[in-house]
Amino acid sequence: LRQGTEHAASLRHPGQDSSGLVDAVGLESSRTEGSETLSDVYVSHLEGFIDMSRRRRQSKRKPRRILARERKNGPDTKRLNKYMDAEGNSIFGWDDVFVVKSTGLTFQEMKRLLGKVSPRDQNVNKYVLKHLHYAVPRKTNFLRCEGDFNVAIMQDNPDTEETISFRPERSVGAFVGTNEFLNNEVCRTSGLYGAFVSVANSGAFFRAARTRRCVNYWLPGLNAGIPFVPKADPVHEITFMAHDMGHFLIPDLIYTGNNDSPHKGEHYSSNYRKTYILYRMMSEATTLVFADMLFVESLRLSGYEYDWKRRQIHPLLQALGMSVFGKDIDTKNPNSQAPLSTSFQKLLHANVEYCLLGSDSGWRNLSKSSITKKGGINSQTQASEEFEMALKNFKDKYMPFFVEDYRWTSANYDNMAQTPEIYKKWWTKVEPIVLAAGLNVEAPSSGTIHDSSSSLAGCIGLETVEQFMAAINVGGLEIDSRELIDRILDRVWKTRLQPVFVPHAPHQPTDITAAKAHDTQQPQLRNAFMRYMVGQFFVFAKFDFLSITKVYEDKLRNFLLEHLPDTVRNKGSAKGMPQRTKKLSLKKVKHARDLYRSYLNLLEEMSLLTKDDVANYADICPLFDPVYVHYDEKREFYDELVDVQQKILEGDKVDICTSDRGIQSHGAAGADVNIITMLPEGLRAIDSEQLWKSVNGVPVEDKLQQLLKNCGVPFWTEGEIRTQLGRRGWSPRGKNDTNLVAFVKRQPVVAISAIGGVPIRIRPPERQSDKPLVELALGMDQRYPLTIASIRQAFKAQMAYASFPTYLNPNDLTAEAMFDTVIKKHGHFSVGHTCFVSFVMAGFSCAVEQEFNSQRDVVHMARLTVARTKAQSNPPIIVPSREMLRIYLKVRREIAEETRKFYKDVDTVENGDSMSKPELYEALNTVWPCAKAHIAVISGSIRNFQKLVKDIDNSGKETEYKMCLWELNKNLNKILPEMFGDEESWKWRPPT
Repeated sequence: LRQGTEHAASLRHPGQDSSGLVDAVGLESSRTEGSETLSDVYVSHLEGFIDMSRRRRQSKRKPRRILARERKNGPDTKRLNKYMDAEGNSIFGWDDVFVVKSTGLTFQEMKRLLGKVSPRDQNVNKYVLKHLHYAVPRKTNFLRCEGDFNVAIMQDNPDTEETISFRPERSVGAFVGTNEFLNNEVCRTSGLYGAFVSVANSGAFFRAARTRRCVNYWLPGLNAGIPFVPKADPVHEITFMAHDMGHFLIPDLIYTGNNDSPHKGEHYSSNYRKTYILYRMMSEATTLVFADMLFVESLRLSGYEYDWKRRQIHPLLQALGMSVFGKDIDTKNPNSQAPLSTSFQKLLHANVEYCLLGSDSGWRNLSKSSITKKGGINSQTQASEEFEMALKNFKDKYMPFFVEDYRWTSANYDNMAQTPEIYKKWWTKVEPIVLAAGLNVEAPSSGTIHDSSSSLAGCIGLETVEQFMAAINVGGLEIDSRELIDRILDRVWKTRLQPVFVPHAPHQPTDITAAKAHDTQQPQLRNAFMRYMVGQFFVFAKFDFLSITKVYEDKLRNFLLEHLPDTVRNKGSAKGMPQRTKKLSLKKVKHARDLYRSYLNLLEEMSLLTKDDVANYADICPLFDPVYVHYDEKREFYDELVDVQQKILEGDKVDICTSDRGIQSHGAAGADVNIITMLPEGLRAIDSEQLWKSVNGVPVEDKLQQLLKNCGVPFWTEGEIRTQLGRRGWSPRGKNDTNLVAFVKRQPVVAISAIGGVPIRIRPPERQSDKPLVELALGMDQRYPLTIASIRQAFKAQMAYASFPTYLNPNDLTAEAMFDTVIKKHGHFSVGHTCFVSFVMAGFSCAVEQEFNSQRDVVHMARLTVARTKAQSNPPIIVPSREMLRIYLKVRREIAEETRKFYKDVDTVENGDSMSKPELYEALNTVWPCAKAHIAVISGSIRNFQKLVKDIDNSGKETEYKMCLWELNKNLNKILPEMFGDEESWKWRPPT
């Protein structure tokens, strides 16, 4: 609006209309009993002015990415009239000329620097503050302690309680010292208690989240704290908390933005990334053994009554029969005692191998040594069966956690690596504090990094990625992932775990540091507040370009350095560090946090932060953007763990939850059998024999759905359906409502199944961490391993040999030279008819099937009979988008309910009835929509497939049909890129 008026501003007269307010109005409605009423109105303003000199028309020299796009697709006439910024990004509205008065920056500049906050954003945040912030902070349900901690947790006023509190009665030390579970008899006498004491003394603190953003943030070591997480029973609740405490024994490595250092070697950047990810995953593997195995076992041995099978990793410990505390699980065998540290180390190595590499060989090796000690064949057989069941349950439960944790950690790293300069600025600002406060791994006097055998017990041990790499002697040379894992584990064990768990070790913590619970000068408070503020300083790096930032940053840094006792601080570590030590008190902590909050309020006034940002940053300033993962989906939702770690450690930025995975089926003998796998260069292969064996014994009406799943076709999950439909639309009809699990996503899967009429076989690998072996199925004894290179070479040779008769090869060319000359150069692709391939195509609709049927003069299609079979009586339905789920669910339910009775009567049909059994099936099955999903085998010559896929750019063909062709071409391009173009050669793109 124009200044002081209600008239809209205009760009025609910038001198007259250049100053004013941007208004945004948000309307919130509520629906009750079919009527809609206005429940709230949100209004936000932002003062600014229009500066036309900031506008920059598209230069004659277009950005490279625009030129590349136009070379492929032709000139973009719509784009010619748009404005673009200096980086070639399209500009929304007047973002490039509207200048926010408080900052002097345009919306476009703010967007590029750190994020645009417009009045519309502010309105959304008002809604968030009203509806998505918790009225009461998150607390635990069952935690009970003696004295002040219990009172503080259970009786705090929710209106005044802080998310992060440094009050002594709310400290981790107070909790560890009094909680009955942590102080159980076995825990206190075995050395396990020392781990909790170490966490408390390092300054860990609790978090009572008031917002969703705060709930989801996790960064052990800095400002995240240990969250209060309510659970359904006290044992689960304390186990979950013990698990989170375990992460503070191994705080995450610190990313400082120094990952891209070409002068340090060719592989330094990739090694940096792998070290960060593997270290983080090792923390997960460690805490699972520490809390869910060892701590839970200490509770069991101390006499607590509980269904211990509910913690799925604990039954695995019992099945191994290991004595981890010097007390036998098998009371009849008192001779197999082992100290805690030895048992922990064995369990840790086994779990690291599974968690980080996807191999259960470590667990199996542990079981062999325990099972062979059992007396008699029957006892050994029973023990083996118990172990196999426990291992299966463990993998079923925790495989999704490890897969998603890999995804989460990788995404966090990639998120940080996008803006390394911010992290360099942040570390430059906080490193003097870290060094002066002794939060790092360096010796306070020498300033040298600990070697791989030095203990880090007794200090917080914050460590950068580059410091850790130097300690394990990893630089710019290429290193195998397994070797890197071994080095990481060796250092973590020797420096962070063994000193805590070995009885009577010099560094082993034995009690809470503070003698008095209310002594605010205890090291716990100092360590807690210092590590917390190191993380909070990240906001100063984000807004480093503001002059006011330095004022607040210097004030807070000086405050922190002034309150370091002489016995702790390293005076040579920080230039200009105050020489006079002041006592740290809760009142001073509050003053420092108030100063920090006043800085955030200034940023909000400048429209650089929203109110929601301020509410969250005041408690926890995140060091990376949120990434959401899914732990509770069905098994088929996830990739195999061994494939996930290989993809991520190779550096591929891939969506883990895709169908590009190695699918396994559990065979009759109990061994995992590979059905589908991906060759290293990206060609998907399927074992037809194992595919059909995988549905042996499955009722014929359910075989189609199971086949699609075994091929890796993605289904809409119950969670996605429930989220889309809401509580009322969801309403499952009975416990086994098959309508809710029969919807397929429109993502067809295509995999090569035969070459030259010979089926493909996939053999299980010799080691579980290796990839399956792909070969031609020419007898069981002979092995003909397949690679993309070998297939390509054979096809090229065959086409070249077919070219020889034309002129009898007058120049005596080799087969390779003949292919390059006659076929590649001159385009004589007709010889491609001599090369024959077959593909399994799964997850396409009946409608698309008809399109392929019309191409039967080009390719052969072995398909499912449309109607005259019981196999079509319960077909999955393809739903192309989330928004269509409601319609398809309604249609499917109506058809299923109306036809159910008739399907039951089919078996009673006799000769002489008006309709035969096949005719009745035909009548019933054709009721289903043509969106029902299918599977088929499509075969043809290379040349005919080349003709078929040309329809990818045919605008008259259905999208789903072109998606199938796209997948076919993608596979064939891997084999013969000379005949099948890559993705860039097509104008059409599959929908996301």
